[in-house]
Amino acid sequence: MIFSISLIHLAIDYMVYTKPSCGSEDSRLIELNIISGGTNSVEYRLNEENWVSTPIFENFIADDYLREIRQSDGCVEQQVIRVGSVEFIKSLWNESMALEVDLCLNGPLRVEFDQVVNQMDDWQFTWSDGFADIERRLDNEGSYSLSIDTQCESKFYEFRIANSQIDDESIVYVPNTFSPNGDGVNDVFYCSSPHELESFEIQIYDRWGNEIFRSQSIEHAWSGYIQSQSVNSSAFSYKLEYRMEVCSGKSETFTKFGTIVLVK
Repeated sequence: MIFSISLIHLAIDYMVYTKPSCGSEDSRLIELNIISGGTNSVEYRLNEENWVSTPIFENFIADDYLREIRQSDGCVEQQVIRVGSVEFIKSLWNESMALEVDLCLNGPLRVEFDQVVNQMDDWQFTWSDGFADIERRLDNEGSYSLSIDTQCESKFYEFRIANSQIDDESIVYVPNTFSPNGDGVNDVFYCSSPHELESFEIQIYDRWGNEIFRSQSIEHAWSGYIQSQSVNSSAFSYKLEYRMEVCSGKSETFTKFGTIVLVK
């Protein structure tokens, strides 16, 4: 914070400059600098403490202070100056925010601050992937790093976004063809899964939309017969619906449609 004031009584210009003393969150460095005019014999003091010849005062907490400048002829100019506070990163950062997130369990991560920081000109925010805004939503797997730099400190945060959800394409295998010709190879149509399913149902339809097979057990196979009659080579449509736990404590229902080709 800089004040530039012309002192009519002393006929000098001076500047009051306050900045943080980075060793402490509350300490400040105050400088009273003569720009022009006046005499060489100038003394300074704050809050009526001892007069000193060096216009630098350290370790002052944010508050109002009485600033005085005295020349050799005894003339004194007074002014109340205010030393503001400097926000440290931890005062704005949401410390409860998780740095590692599972999208399946927790959903996307919202990187946000407890206070608005876009008005702080001396803060620099740098995302490793070049993302322009300060706050963002992380909803894709990967690692993201954010650097925050101020006049007093630098912080580096790394966010790891994972997704333990099982890919639904790998949950249930549905063959697209089978050949019930009695040769012992692909004689029946059945689904398979390496996972434990909470529910399962498949329905098979002929070309006219008539249901010809239904099963609620993944182990139940279709032999290629309709009402005990062998079926000629043809294409059939199916609807498959199943439910399973995709990650710890979270279950989802999946529905698939497709075509099965029966070859004789």
